[in-house]
Amino acid sequence: MAPRERPDGIPYLLAILTLAVSYAAVGRIGLLAALAPGNVTPIWPASGLALAALLKYGNRYWPGVWLGSFAVNYWVAVGYGRPSFASLVGIACVASGAAIATTVAAALLRRDSDELFGRATGVVRFVVLGAIAGALIAATIGTASFFITGFIPRPLLPETWATWLLGDMVGILVVAPLLLVWSRRDGAPLSRLRMLEAIAVFLLLLAACLLVFSVERYPLSFVLIPFLLTAAFRYGQRGATLGIFAVSTVSAMLTAAGLGPFVTGGFTRNESLLLLQGFTGVVAVTLLVLSAVLAEREQNEREARDAEIRLQEARFVKHKMEEELRTAYIVESSADMISRQTPDGRLLYVSHASRSLLGFEPDELVGRSIYDLLNRDDADEIRDLQSLLMRQSGTSTLSYRIRRKDGEDLWFETTSRAIKKDGEIEEIVNVSREITDRKRAEEQIEHQVYHDALTGLPNRMLLEDRASVALARARRNHTLVAVMFLDLDRFKVVNDTLGHATGDQILQAAAKRLAETLREADTLARIGGDEFVALVGDFREVSEATIVAQKVIASMDQPFFAQGQEIHLGVSIGIAFFPQDGPDAETLLRCADRAMYRAKLLGGNGYELHTAAMAAHHAERFTLESDLRHAIERGELEVFYQPQFDLQTGTLVAAEALVRWRHPTLGLMLPDSFIPMAEGSRIIMRIGEFVLDRVCRDLTGWLSSGIPELRVAVNLSAIEFQDRNLVGMIRTILERTGAPAHLLELEITETALMHDADRTLDMLGQLKQMGIQLVIDDFGIGYSSLNYLKRFPVDSVKIDRSFVSGIDARGGDAAIISAVVQLAQSLDLRVVAEGVESEDQLRLLRREHCAHGQGFLFARPMGAEQFQAFLKAAPARGPISQ
Repeated sequence: MAPRERPDGIPYLLAILTLAVSYAAVGRIGLLAALAPGNVTPIWPASGLALAALLKYGNRYWPGVWLGSFAVNYWVAVGYGRPSFASLVGIACVASGAAIATTVAAALLRRDSDELFGRATGVVRFVVLGAIAGALIAATIGTASFFITGFIPRPLLPETWATWLLGDMVGILVVAPLLLVWSRRDGAPLSRLRMLEAIAVFLLLLAACLLVFSVERYPLSFVLIPFLLTAAFRYGQRGATLGIFAVSTVSAMLTAAGLGPFVTGGFTRNESLLLLQGFTGVVAVTLLVLSAVLAEREQNEREARDAEIRLQEARFVKHKMEEELRTAYIVESSADMISRQTPDGRLLYVSHASRSLLGFEPDELVGRSIYDLLNRDDADEIRDLQSLLMRQSGTSTLSYRIRRKDGEDLWFETTSRAIKKDGEIEEIVNVSREITDRKRAEEQIEHQVYHDALTGLPNRMLLEDRASVALARARRNHTLVAVMFLDLDRFKVVNDTLGHATGDQILQAAAKRLAETLREADTLARIGGDEFVALVGDFREVSEATIVAQKVIASMDQPFFAQGQEIHLGVSIGIAFFPQDGPDAETLLRCADRAMYRAKLLGGNGYELHTAAMAAHHAERFTLESDLRHAIERGELEVFYQPQFDLQTGTLVAAEALVRWRHPTLGLMLPDSFIPMAEGSRIIMRIGEFVLDRVCRDLTGWLSSGIPELRVAVNLSAIEFQDRNLVGMIRTILERTGAPAHLLELEITETALMHDADRTLDMLGQLKQMGIQLVIDDFGIGYSSLNYLKRFPVDSVKIDRSFVSGIDARGGDAAIISAVVQLAQSLDLRVVAEGVESEDQLRLLRREHCAHGQGFLFARPMGAEQFQAFLKAAPARGPISQ
């Protein structure tokens, strides 16, 4: 094993100090087994520690051995009294002997040190060169040093030398293999079961050692054999070295205590020491050789397995070569064209499929560049793309056109794989499959995906793609792009009158006419129904776009012909410009849509440019709609009440409930500013339910506070009236609040009543059965059928404020009021006039015998609390103004 590299300086000194302390500590532990007299120990573990350290880390750490030996021997000398100078010299010489012996042994063993315990010959080398030679040097120098310094008398010199020799030798045999084997990391970790088994074996071994070395004069050492053999066979060199250490330690300690078969009595010549050392040495050498033989056998088995694996690999290579021959045959027989090329595109090999696919013989293509065969439009792009893909992943799949020998272009799908050597592409293998028919089918499908099926124009997806390109070009060139939103005027009438088939023909003709009017570079797309979008770019003045719009309008002035009829359409155009109206296609399309609706509102067949005011209006409407969705839970909606009076007596007879929105920033908002928006987003359903619930709760509260009964009218929008759950919702509110149904009036417009008359009649009948009063609101401004009006179970009609306010200025309105009153009286209906604001209006209504009225002349709408106070004071009020 090669010695580890150690740094110089302080780390080196710390390593030496660590070795010295370890040597001294292990030496002191070894002295615990010393036999009297003379403190002679049967095993000197420090010598094994020193040899293992120098073998593992290098001979440069010998000072640690010297210091450790000096320290432990000095400690022994102190036990006999204060050491003399001569004894200090002897101790230094003994330390030198230990350092020399360990360094020499490590130097002799370092060659092939990795095989020390892996083979029997290595164990023999270790015993002879490490244990015997090292112990011989240490014992000779040590005994000689103590003899010269007078520490050992001449008669004890041979015995001391022998015990010293055997003690160092046993220490090397026991400790050095243990440390060297266990410091290696080549052993596989034991499983949990094997670990438990190992612990049990070594516990039994320790128990057997205690038994053997606690009994005197009985040769029971054979009891240890099964456990030692188990340790060697089951756990290899680690088990063997641990077993040696266990037997040596227990035998030495118990023999030192005067127990065991090696105690011969007297201890004057330490016969038991020699017997113990001999036993320990035999056990150590035997187990080390046995474990080495086992390790060598395992190594031979591994080598045999490796040889078998190599044989299998050779067979695999042979099989692979045979497969390659078969593959070559398959390649040449394949309908796909297989080729090899250099990284720059030069063909190295082409399969025979090139004959049928391209009309070329393989030899005609070898040496040519693959890019020379590609369609000119594809060559440069494919060269760059394939190079990029190859560098990133080593494989690529690309589709491109290859020109046949006769000049025809065929589509191929080619999968290429890069063959790399030392990280660089050496060559490229291609498998090319002809996909011309598939490509044409894909192009047809792609056209269907990106074009309108009816007109063949681009659809929204293709429009967005082209818009992104046009905007990028305009951004680079600092030019303008116009997005025109076109909507055909009066097309719905044509569709409904002449049918959808004729409508489709008109759309196709209109699309063709519009496309012919625009420039070739412009894009016309159909995005749905009769809506088109024109993308017009590359101009610098807004007026250039308006000229295009005027041409489009002029082209649509010409009539269309279908089913023998002349059909006239128009077109409303909204125009938005890049960059001033938006940075992207989506924003521009939205702005153009707003401008188109503005053109529609102005009568159609014209164009409007998008303005900032349009965007602000739409943004404000969007924000307001979002706020309205949360107005109920935030408690921002309030119900106001406007009184209704008997116009003849001035008596308070009813009230109309009016909703108000107390916006946190805009203040109190009237219904005209948010109800149309609520109807468009169907928030009106929640608002209507809220108003009905609030009115019914207020009715119940007024009655409980002693206020006389009073009818309250609640408006129902057309959307609410079409809800099939309306009757159930009203019934639930009445039951929940306890409000009397006969005090509730529902105001419904003429238009709502005339929609689906049969269903309306059924719903009104259910409401009447509940006791609810029904009122036709805004009577006279809608379309009414007198037949249906006679059948509907209504109680009152309400004259719209537009007729009342026009009494003073237009005599016709007075005649309308007179006719409405007479009609209502003939149907036994009560008439209510709204918007009464002047004395002249009041006089005329009285003259025409209008029953009831409401307006600012009498009272403005009031909040719930204010109206309750008004109700309490109402009996004391006098008649209304005459």
